[in-house]
Amino acid sequence: RRWLAARRDLREAPGAEVADYEEYTRLYYESWLDPEVRWLLSTVPSCMIFDDHDVIDDWNTSASWQKDMRATAWWQERILSGLMSYWVHQHLGNLSPAALATDPLYAAIRETPDGTDR
Repeated sequence: RRWLAARRDLREAPGAEVADYEEYTRLYYESWLDPEVRWLLSTVPSCMIFDDHDVIDDWNTSASWQKDMRATAWWQERILSGLMSYWVHQHLGNLSPAALATDPLYAAIRETPDGTDR
């Protein structure tokens, strides 16, 4: 939270919750900073799946919830950032080198300095 507070005003939405790709990346960095955690994740098979807790608890629960969230100034950036950070930090690591070599989205993103639009 100190890092977030140094970066932006936490009194403004979404407050002390992550807001963008850099903040999601920071969460991965902090989670995997401990050498024992890195060792564990490198030696124990695991399966990671994207779910509502990667963005906000209980999202997409109703049409009115979606409408309210889409009306905020911060939701679009947050949902895109959550999906992109999951793809980079979890999904790509689950693909074999052969699968990466033939993945058209991965190839397209590697060809540009900023793959956000893709």
